[in-house]
Amino acid sequence: TLTSNIECDVVPFDATLELDMDQQKLEAIKKIQFHLKNGDNNQAVAMLRASREVWPENDTFGTNSADTAEELEILKDIFLADLGNDNIAAALTEEHADGSDDEEEDHYPQILERNFEVIDFLKRFSSPKVVRICNTLLSTYDTNSETTNHCIVRMLHRIAWECKLPAMLFQASLFIKFRNILSNYEPKHKELAKLAVYILRKFTEVAATNKTVFVELLFPKHVKDACEIVDGYGSYQDSKNKRIAWEEHEEEELRRLDEEYSRTNVKENKVDWILDNIINKDRSRTGVIKKMKELGLEVPQSKPKGLWEEAEEEELKKLHEEADKDLPDKLLVSWIHE
Repeated sequence: TLTSNIECDVVPFDATLELDMDQQKLEAIKKIQFHLKNGDNNQAVAMLRASREVWPENDTFGTNSADTAEELEILKDIFLADLGNDNIAAALTEEHADGSDDEEEDHYPQILERNFEVIDFLKRFSSPKVVRICNTLLSTYDTNSETTNHCIVRMLHRIAWECKLPAMLFQASLFIKFRNILSNYEPKHKELAKLAVYILRKFTEVAATNKTVFVELLFPKHVKDACEIVDGYGSYQDSKNKRIAWEEHEEEELRRLDEEYSRTNVKENKVDWILDNIINKDRSRTGVIKKMKELGLEVPQSKPKGLWEEAEEEELKKLHEEADKDLPDKLLVSWIHE
């Protein structure tokens, strides 16, 4: 098995899971042990080699030039290790059992729909650890390859621009490197210089309203810290609570209310009527309108402020005709307001 060319499609790292690199590394080792104990040697070797590419540091899965003897020794150590992998073994066993018990279901793939927010996914990489790694790599920016510097710029740009977290890059050590880049400018470092200028300008803008930002230069910052430096301390929780996700049954309720409104010909404004009848009273008018547009439901056009509706004009004419000619104008006005 070790000397043969194994072509197994295995992915030891899943960026969508809420696990850090060390936890996923441990899970990969547990999977290798599971495959070994179940006699699936090809999968075990494939997982070992794939994990080596993802985690080359510390030679946990062997060196890049590992020979057959070294791989055999690593597999032996993993096989004999006490990893407490009952959970992973049970999960994989259940997966294989489900596939063998009902082979006909393989012909009908199951599709699970989930909302995927790109920004929320990118924010998982917006962490002090990622910034620290990029900061360390910038220590040798003048000797780095163009590809390395480009990747550093792209990662920091995503954090500062796409995730709207420039304050995560407000660090004294990083600013020192920005100063060196701008002082010793070279055309090949154009991207780094543009990033440095952008971050320094953002820092100047924030410093105009938040004097404590100078102290923040000394500390690493998480997403919450970065938001509060720019928007004000204590504001992160408030902005987080404003967004209430819509459950599937709530979307169905909104569709049902829309159909009921059209069927009953209610004269009241559609959005107002839905807000009066919706179960979740925490929903705002703006939130309901936005969700209606997402679901493709018809949203009534809002009238300009101060414009009278046709029914209101007819009511005014009727009241004017019924009023006595000698009735004071102020009484007519009060009658309308009643």
